[in-house]
Amino acid sequence: MNIHIQRAQVDDFPVLCVGGHLDSMTCDRLLMATDDVAAEGKTVLILDLSGIELIDSTGVTSLVMAKKRFQRLGGNVYLTNISGTTARVLGLLHLEGALEVVQSLDDLRHREAERVVA
Repeated sequence: MNIHIQRAQVDDFPVLCVGGHLDSMTCDRLLMATDDVAAEGKTVLILDLSGIELIDSTGVTSLVMAKKRFQRLGGNVYLTNISGTTARVLGLLHLEGALEVVQSLDDLRHREAERVVA
């Protein structure tokens, strides 16, 4: 059971590309990586979940915790490239709305503009 987290940048937005298993054994590593981004003063984070092979309730909780941490900073966390398995888990837990999924960079910019205005 392992997790792979790589840092990338898309325009002005930091991206964490996450792969492997996001579960009780690995979720702390994701939260540490998101905290590192926040410590740099970033308030928006994209989590690219295309490489997730398995996610359990603890993994989902870590996504919610990351989002709440960034919201406390006045920002947000967006998910992108979620797999069918991850989408089904979020759907079963009725979290697909709470954990915002963006389909493109334009979608992200639009949501950010709406969030900042609100």
